[in-house]
Amino acid sequence: MASAEEETELVGYIGDLIEVTSRGGTNWNKFNPTTFVWDISIPSHPARLVLQQVAGAALVHNKGLQSAASDSSTKYVFQAIDLTIPQGAPVLIINGADSDLLNRKLRELFNTISGKESRKGLDFLGSIIADAKRRF
Repeated sequence: MASAEEETELVGYIGDLIEVTSRGGTNWNKFNPTTFVWDISIPSHPARLVLQQVAGAALVHNKGLQSAASDSSTKYVFQAIDLTIPQGAPVLIINGADSDLLNRKLRELFNTISGKESRKGLDFLGSIIADAKRRF
């Protein structure tokens, strides 16, 4: 768990990632429906950023019994991986389950990336349809 000072710094870094992503300065790729990966090819320090959306069941107490609720609580996990280390190694892991504030910022980043990916998909589909219309 991050200290208050570290949490403030992390919120700033995530905000910067949101801004850069919004402006199109990143190249996130959808690894699967709940995971985005950005491989950064900076010669002096190659890295990989990974953002995962994780659904977890919320625990509910009912008449002294504890059970998992059907609605889930979505959390986000962010990893910064140093690719200069053989086989890569996470040097930073942010678990949204540890901080509501960080989880909200990670959700905002996830939604920003998702929006960009949706736009790419729509542009791709539009170009295919436009090409088909020209040919027929």
